[in-house]
Amino acid sequence: MKTKRFLVLLAVMFLLFTGVAAAAADTTGESSGTLMSDDGNYHYYSRMIDVTGSLSDDERATLRDELFDFIDDVKIDLQIYIIGSVEKNGCASIAEFAESNYDDPKYPAGYGADRQALIYVYEKEKDHSEIISFCTADAAPDRFEVMKAKYYADYYIRSGNVYDGCRGLIDRIRHSLNYTHSIRPAIRDMMTASEFVPFHNESVSRLQDYSNLLTASQQEAMEERLQHIRKDYQMDIVVLTGPNSDGKVWEDFADDFYDYVGFGYGDDYDGMILFVDMDPSDRGYTITTYGNRARSLYDDKIEKLYDEMLDSFKEGAYYEGISIYVDFAVRTINRKEPAKSFGGIARADIKDSTDASRVIDEDGLLKDSVRNKLEKQIEKIRKEYKTDVLVLAVRDTGDYYPEDYLKNYFRFNGYGEGSKKSGVGVILVDPDTQKAQAEVVVFGGASGKFNASATERLRSMTQSALGSSHFDSAATKFVNKTQFRLKWGHYPLKTSTTVFIFIVVFLVVSIIAAIKKGANKSISKAVTATEYVVPGSFQISRLDERFINSKVTKTRKPEPSSSRSGGGGGGHYSSSGRSHGGGGGRHF
Repeated sequence: MKTKRFLVLLAVMFLLFTGVAAAAADTTGESSGTLMSDDGNYHYYSRMIDVTGSLSDDERATLRDELFDFIDDVKIDLQIYIIGSVEKNGCASIAEFAESNYDDPKYPAGYGADRQALIYVYEKEKDHSEIISFCTADAAPDRFEVMKAKYYADYYIRSGNVYDGCRGLIDRIRHSLNYTHSIRPAIRDMMTASEFVPFHNESVSRLQDYSNLLTASQQEAMEERLQHIRKDYQMDIVVLTGPNSDGKVWEDFADDFYDYVGFGYGDDYDGMILFVDMDPSDRGYTITTYGNRARSLYDDKIEKLYDEMLDSFKEGAYYEGISIYVDFAVRTINRKEPAKSFGGIARADIKDSTDASRVIDEDGLLKDSVRNKLEKQIEKIRKEYKTDVLVLAVRDTGDYYPEDYLKNYFRFNGYGEGSKKSGVGVILVDPDTQKAQAEVVVFGGASGKFNASATERLRSMTQSALGSSHFDSAATKFVNKTQFRLKWGHYPLKTSTTVFIFIVVFLVVSIIAAIKKGANKSISKAVTATEYVVPGSFQISRLDERFINSKVTKTRKPEPSSSRSGGGGGGHYSSSGRSHGGGGGRHF
C-alpha cells in the first residue's frame, strides 16, 4: 500500500516538474513543445525569439500571445527573431536562416496545408532586417504594407524600443489583412521630431519598386546604377514606387520614407527621392531632396524635370521616366561640380594634344571625305588665327549634358591654342530617341571674338544645318562660319538681309529727298482756332474733378494646369522635423 502511494506521489511530482519546466522554457522564448492546435493547423511554440536580451520576460510573453492571436485571426504564421547575426547561427544570409527555421523538423513553421508563413529577422550587430515570405500569392499580405510595417519595426528596434517595434510589426501586418484590427500607438513614440535620431542605412536597396513597374532585368540594372552613383558621387539617389501614399501628401510620405529608412550620404545626409504613387484616384509622382548640396543642385530645376518625365509616365514607359530622373541627377552633379577625371584621364595627367585629331567621330556619323576635309581646314585655322577648333560627333553623352561633355572632352584631352587655351568647339549629338542637338562652347582667349551673342548665333546656324541628323552639313557649316568670324570679326550676311538693307537705304534716301524738296515751298495756312487767340486772354477760373464710374471689374487668375505643380526652393518638414526641399509633382 505504501509502495503504491509512493509511486502515485512520484508520478504527480514528475508531472508538476515537467509542467513548470515547460512554462519556464516558454517564458524565456525557447520552444515549449510540439502540441498541435485543435484543428491541427500549427504547432504551439513561441514565435517570439529574442536572444539579445532586449525584451523582459513579461514583454516576450505578451508578444508570444499576440502572435498566437495573429495566427488565429489571419491564418498566417508570423515569427520574429531578434538575433546578433545569422553568421553566428551558421547561415550566410537572412533568407537561409529563415528557410532553416521554416523547415525545422522538430518545430516546423506555417499555417494550414499550404504552410503560410512570414519570418521577420533583425540582426542587431548589422542594424539590418528582412521579412521572408513563405505565402502563396492569394494569401500573402500586400508587399507595400509589409514594407511599411518592417521599416516601422526596424526604426523602433534600432532606437532601443524593441517591444514597440515588434508590437507595431504585428499590428500593421494584421491590420493590412483585417481592417477591423486597429493599430495601437507606441508606448514611447519615437517617430516624432523630438525623438528622431538620423542614421545611415547602408544595406537597404536604393530602388524600392513595390508597384512592380520595372521588369526584373530593369530592376537589376537600375539598382546597380543607383549604387554606382552613391559610390562615385557621394549622393543618395532613391526611387520608391507604391500603391498609395499612406493617406499623406506625396512629399510628406516621401520625406518620412527617406528619413525613417535611413537614406542620405555623409554627415549632411545628401540625396533625393522620387516617389511614384500608383493610387488610381491620385496617381502621380514627386521628388524631394535633403541636404544643402542636394537642394542647391536640384530645387531650381525640378519643375522642368517633372515636365520631361511626364510623357514617359503617361505612356507607361516607367523605366524611361525613372531614367530621366536619374540622368538629371547625375548630369546636374557633373554640371555643378568640377570633374576630377574624364574618360579615364585625371587632371594631373592632362597633356597638350598638338597632333591629335580635331574631328572626333567614333560612331561613324560623318563621311570620311567630310572628316578629312574639315581636318585640313581646321589645321589652317589653327596656324593663321591661333585658335583651336574641335568637332565632336557622338551618339550619346552618358552622364553629362552635351555642353558639359564637350567642355570636359576639350579640357581633359589638352585642346586649345596658346597659354590661354583658345578654342571653339561644337558637339553634335544624336541619341536616337530625340531630335539631334548641337551645342557650341568657346574656350580661353577665343571669347574676344565670340561673345555670348555670337556664340549663340553660331550654335543656331549649326543647329539649323543639323536638322534631322545631317551631321556632314552641320559640321561643315560650323567650321566655315567659325573661320569667317575669326577672319572678319562678324558672320557673312544672308541674301535676304542684304536685300532688306538695300530697300531700307533706298527708302531713307527717298524720304530725305522728299523733305528737302518740300522745304523749298512757302505755304502758310492757319488750320486751328488757337492761332486766333491773343496770348494771355484765356483763363480757367474753376477746376473740378469728377469720377463718372466707380465700378471695378475683377478677373479671376487662371488655375495652374496641374494641381501638384510647384517645386523650387523653400522647405517642408517630415514628421522627423527635418526640412526637405523639392516637392510638388505631376499627375499622370
